[in-house]
Amino acid sequence: MKLFKRLFDKGSDAENLEGQKQSPAASKQLHFYSTAVMERGFDGTEDSFARFYWAIYNCSPAEPAGINDRREQLREKYPDKAVAVGQRFVLFGDAAYQALGGFYRAMETGHAQEAQRKYYGLQFERLKDIHEKSQSLPIPIDLSEGQLAHDEKLEFLACLAISKGHIL
Repeated sequence: MKLFKRLFDKGSDAENLEGQKQSPAASKQLHFYSTAVMERGFDGTEDSFARFYWAIYNCSPAEPAGINDRREQLREKYPDKAVAVGQRFVLFGDAAYQALGGFYRAMETGHAQEAQRKYYGLQFERLKDIHEKSQSLPIPIDLSEGQLAHDEKLEFLACLAISKGHIL
């Protein structure tokens, strides 16, 4: 997964995804960025969007892929639920739920290993629960793709593995 990024020493100009300056020593460490953090770190460049997109959909937003076509259809169907990010866009609310839900279902029934299919099945159930709760509030909240895709368990386990030196 491309949720991990190896930051190489760029001297005192090294920055994290939120644009904060890092020391040269900190820039040589392996860092984990959740999709929610990546989304907050958008700077309008194709590069920042591509990292975020790969973390969620495991493909480039520019390559021919079913999820890319589906997201375009959802943007046309729900123009008020698509927010421009540079030359790309992020979906919110029902549009985000449909894009991610379709992706998780496709991955769950795809040709991946059993453990991966199980993970995507669990992700779909988590996604469905979060979306239903956010829409059932007295004032519904339209969560973004990054917020809906955020996997707290994965984040915790990845950060724990990094801190213990299990991921190199």
